[in-house]
Amino acid sequence: MRGKTMNMNVILFAILICESVSISKSATPSFKDNAADFIEASFKKTTRRGVEKEDFTKIQIEARPLLMVQDVSSIDKTQDFQLEIRSGDGDWKLVTSTPSIRGGVYKWTESNIEP
Repeated sequence: MRGKTMNMNVILFAILICESVSISKSATPSFKDNAADFIEASFKKTTRRGVEKEDFTKIQIEARPLLMVQDVSSIDKTQDFQLEIRSGDGDWKLVTSTPSIRGGVYKWTESNIEP
């Protein structure tokens, strides 16, 4: 059940990312069939003294939005991507932190998450 819920949230993350940038362009991005393959959400993992632990209060999201859409020109790369998350049945919350970007991979880490 946990894997299914996480997968559904990943798809919702992808939708929110692309919807937020479509406002600035005339063309609306359309997702590829495998768009969910280019986004991953997981609890932050840390390794100390060779022991890996998951921090259930921090979520880490990695996305490759340019690989998720059919037409890359429908996304304005000069605009910031916006991301919204939610815990359980709670309200959607805008992630205000700036993602780190490396090689087209956008990475957010959000703290104070209720699992």
